[in-house]
Amino acid sequence: MQVAKRIALLETSGVGKTTVGRELAKRLECFFVEVDAFQHRANWARATPGELAAAIRTQLAAQERWVIDGICEREVGDFVSSQADLIVWSGC
Repeated sequence: MQVAKRIALLETSGVGKTTVGRELAKRLECFFVEVDAFQHRANWARATPGELAAAIRTQLAAQERWVIDGICEREVGDFVSSQADLIVWSGC
């Protein structure tokens, strides 16, 4: 069985994407990208779409194997989904 190298988690807010993503990345021994780490700035100010897109592109480009807790389609178009080997959607 082939293991996916690039996994994107697609779920609604608050259902555990980050928790699942961290654990999955740990078990697969790959890089984890937490979208909220780039999305939220001091005092809960949101990053601009351009800032978020740049951060995500930089993080993913530097890694061969990754798990990301979102696809951020609004900010980066199909950049994440087109590179993912597997997209996990819970449907919650």
